[in-house]
Amino acid sequence: MTWPSGLQAPGMDTDGEPGCLDYVWVRGAVRVVGARLAFDRPAVGDPTLYPSDHLGLVAELVVGEGG
Repeated sequence: MTWPSGLQAPGMDTDGEPGCLDYVWVRGAVRVVGARLAFDRPAVGDPTLYPSDHLGLVAELVVGEGG
């Protein structure tokens, strides 16, 4: 699940069911070696403060002939 992140704000989007809304798309000579969520922890001292209402994604890719 990449949305919602846990951010609590007056103007935050609360419509819909939580889900996976963010992707890393690859094609061609690219291979995904690993992927994980990022920015999935709140600020120290404020459990409602996140960088965004979506969690980030980090992907490790191999590009080129070895992909």
